[in-house]
Amino acid sequence: MTGSNTQVYIDDLLVEDISYSYAHCEGSRHAVHKASFRLSAGELVGLIGPNGAGKTTLAKLLAGVLRPLAGGFRYAGATIQPYKQPARCIGYAFQNPDDQLFASSVSEELRFGASNVGCSTSQINAAIQEVAPLLIPLTDLTTHPLDLPFVMRKRLSVAAALAMNRPFTILDEPSVGQDINWCNELYRVLRSIICDGRTIVIMSHDPDFLFEIVEHVILMEGARVAFQGSRNAYASADHSHWAKSFVSLPMYLGQNLAHFSSSTFDEFHQRFSRKMSKDI
Repeated sequence: MTGSNTQVYIDDLLVEDISYSYAHCEGSRHAVHKASFRLSAGELVGLIGPNGAGKTTLAKLLAGVLRPLAGGFRYAGATIQPYKQPARCIGYAFQNPDDQLFASSVSEELRFGASNVGCSTSQINAAIQEVAPLLIPLTDLTTHPLDLPFVMRKRLSVAAALAMNRPFTILDEPSVGQDINWCNELYRVLRSIICDGRTIVIMSHDPDFLFEIVEHVILMEGARVAFQGSRNAYASADHSHWAKSFVSLPMYLGQNLAHFSSSTFDEFHQRFSRKMSKDI
């Protein structure tokens, strides 16, 4: 069963040797250097790494916020123009919602991005209905976004990015300030979304949240892609690799992942959630 969107995406996004450096930084050291990877249709992907590894810069390059100095992107078998076309197929929820939200009402905020990329009214209405659970307990969509507390502004920024209904969406630290009930609701919404072939990339420093959700991992380290592969493959990496990356597995996942290696993702999620509930 697919989500509420009737359009199904089947194409992968190829990132080929993209690089970027900030000219104002001393020495103009690369923030992203020759990054190459594939985002396949219908996946939940974790983009991880220590602070300063290049994750946010990479996300902004993917979303078309920054222009790569070298390299490029291929989508649906064709080269897409950096800095202009990526935004047509990639939605982006900023880490700080105040850098994203600007409309005069929640309803306008939800509709603006989708309308700007050419979604029809019916598509926009369906997308808003799909992400509506992420706005609970908000019911008045005429509310000005800046009148909302931070937690709700964060929820709105995530919902607005997902409502754009793009083949790929990047969520930067979506769980910040959120309770477990909302994180579980986000999981359910994302599982529905990827049934349509859409891919979600989640950036997070919360390993317990991230590894409960994602199926694939991209590790940034020193401005480069140091690892890309399945969650299980990342979990089996040697400890010296983790120490170097400053990224650790959540305690329960590190201890128990081996027992779930043959499970489907939904079975893993159910078992992992049961174990967490018992240990609380």
